[in-house]
Amino acid sequence: MNRIYSRQDFMSSKCTYREYYAQFVNNYVIACVRAKYTKEELTRYFKQDKHLNNINMNLIDRFTMNSVQYLAGVNRRLGNGSVYSMSTGCSVFKEACKQIIEGE
Repeated sequence: MNRIYSRQDFMSSKCTYREYYAQFVNNYVIACVRAKYTKEELTRYFKQDKHLNNINMNLIDRFTMNSVQYLAGVNRRLGNGSVYSMSTGCSVFKEACKQIIEGE
């Protein structure tokens, strides 16, 4: 990760969606995704829907709920306060999926 993007940077289009959410992906997030899906499974999902909306939402929600402390901590480090939402967790999970598909 070269540059740190704030929520304000993201909202004012100074970075892409993927650049912003990639900041949240670390070994912990990658391991959470790999515990549930293989690269082959993720690739198959991605070929069907590039937004990965076909992944089990209950699984993503569980990841998000179990990662509240981590995701809120990243937000604080990015200067966003301790803002946290389920949608943030979903976006982080899906970004990790895409990084696995691309070979990290």
